[in-house]
Amino acid sequence: MSYRTVLAVLQGGAADGNCLSAAHAIARPYDGHVDALHVRADPRAFLDYTGDAMTGDAYAQLIDSVEKEVADKAKKARAAFDDWSQKNGIELVSEPKAGAQVSATWVETTGAEDRVVGRDGMLRDVIVLLSSAGEEDLRGEQTIQRAMFESGRPVLIVPHKKAVTAFKRIAIFWNGSKEAVRAVEAAMPLLRHAETVDVMWVEEEVDVDSVQTGLGGYLAWHGVSASDKRFAPDKRFIGEMLMDEAVKAKMDLVVMGGYSHSRLREFILGGVTQHMLEESALPVLTAH
Repeated sequence: MSYRTVLAVLQGGAADGNCLSAAHAIARPYDGHVDALHVRADPRAFLDYTGDAMTGDAYAQLIDSVEKEVADKAKKARAAFDDWSQKNGIELVSEPKAGAQVSATWVETTGAEDRVVGRDGMLRDVIVLLSSAGEEDLRGEQTIQRAMFESGRPVLIVPHKKAVTAFKRIAIFWNGSKEAVRAVEAAMPLLRHAETVDVMWVEEEVDVDSVQTGLGGYLAWHGVSASDKRFAPDKRFIGEMLMDEAVKAKMDLVVMGGYSHSRLREFILGGVTQHMLEESALPVLTAH
């Protein structure tokens, strides 16, 4: 398995460059291709929420305002793509090209971002999305969840404030779940190229043998040498604890399963996945 096709979702914000840098880092070892996708919101969709409460003039003004915002975001997303491709010497192509280095295509469409990403992501090896941290609405989180649950592909979630150019030091947050296994499998191309791999876990979360002999042996058979980093539980939330330790260890990437529990349980009780969607200080490669 390799990451030959990468879908990078640009939002038209200041962090789009970080999304493209992460997509470049994940595609580079395989001379992969990056499809940079920007989904324009459809102003007409607001009709479903306004109903008969607005007058014709007020509605026209709202649509005009939304159209201007949509156009501005599309312009900024394209500018980020052009800047990234020019600075990195990325060849722009529409079809596979033999012997090429990392290549890219600009893709722009109109619709609901989460639905477009869930659909188009099915035919990519990995989806790269910005985290939902600090967003005033739920669009980013909805896109991440639909990508995870409907595309069947691994999702790389990128922090808004951290640019990454390579994934040399990787932490695996391990809890022995089938989702964690899928995430490790999806991350195998990166794990094989990593200089350091640490399996991080909290003692009460998993069985010692499953970490030391199970996952470690599995990774070894794939040519990956990993160190076991076991932590005793404390007052911190598990996701916060593991992320703190990964940051201290100067990791470039976290690999973890997504939503080992139901989304409803995560919402009510809190969970590692939800914490990572909102608070992650490092890029997170996840799978469900």
